[in-house]
Amino acid sequence: MSLLFGRLGDLYGRRRLFLISLSLLAAASLLGGVSTGPAALLAARALQGMAVAMTAPAALALFIRIERRATAPLVAIGMLARPSVRWGNLAVLIIFSMEAGLVFLMTLYIQAVLRFGPLATGLIFGVPGLASAAAGIFAGRVIARRGARPVLVVALLVQGGLTAPLLLLGTKSTWLWLLIPALFVGFLGHITAVVAATVIATSEVGDADAGLATGLVTTSQRIAVTIGIPILGAVMALRADLLAGIHVALVVDVLLTLTVVAILSAGLIRLHGRYL
Repeated sequence: MSLLFGRLGDLYGRRRLFLISLSLLAAASLLGGVSTGPAALLAARALQGMAVAMTAPAALALFIRIERRATAPLVAIGMLARPSVRWGNLAVLIIFSMEAGLVFLMTLYIQAVLRFGPLATGLIFGVPGLASAAAGIFAGRVIARRGARPVLVVALLVQGGLTAPLLLLGTKSTWLWLLIPALFVGFLGHITAVVAATVIATSEVGDADAGLATGLVTTSQRIAVTIGIPILGAVMALRADLLAGIHVALVVDVLLTLTVVAILSAGLIRLHGRYL
C-alpha cells in the first residue's frame, strides 16, 4: 500500500495526500476512541493502518525535499547514505514495529480470548519484562565478544522464531504454558537485537554527528511503534474470528521479520568496524 500511495502522491501532489492521510488518521483515532465493540475497534485499526501507509511516503518525500534545500539541515541526507546508519535503522524499524504489534496481539488474546483481566494481563507480561532486564545486562558483553552483526541476526531470529509457536495458541487458559515461555525468550532476543542495532547505527559515526545518529535511532523506534500496531491490527481484522485473525497477523509478523533478517544478513556482511 505504501508503494501505491507513494505513486499517488507523485501524480496528485504529496502535500494534498499528506493532508488527506492526516485527516483520515485523526478520524480513525477518534473512531477507535469512541468504539464500544470489537467490530468498530478493528475497523478503526484498519483505517489507521491505511492512513499510516498514506502518510509515510508523502511525509518522507516532503522531509527530504526540505532538508536538501536547508542551509543547515536537521538531518544531513548524507548521514542516511552511510551503510551502518541505514542498516541499523532498518533493523530498529522491524524490531520495534513487530514487537509492538506482537504485544498488542497478545494483549487482545489474553483479555478477549482467554478472558483474563487487566491485572492478570500485566502480571503475565511481567515475566518477559524480567527477560528484558536480563538481556540489557548481558547484550553488551555478547556484542563486545562476538560483534554486533552476528548478534543482531541471531537475536532477530530469536524474536521472530519465538513468535512462530504462538500460532498454536488456542482458547483455553492452559495455553499460557506456551505463551509465557515464548514471550520470555522472545523478549530476550528483542532487547538484544535493540542493543545490537543501536551499536551498528551509531558506532561508525564521528563524535560531531553522534547526537544526530542517536536521534535517528530514537526516531526510527517511535515510527516503528506507530506503524507496527496498525499494520498487524489491519491484518488481524481481515478475519471475522478474533483468534483466527491473531494467527494470520502472527504469520505476517514472522514472515516480515525473517525477510528483513535475510536482507540485513546480505547488507551487514559488507560493514567493517571495531564493534561490528
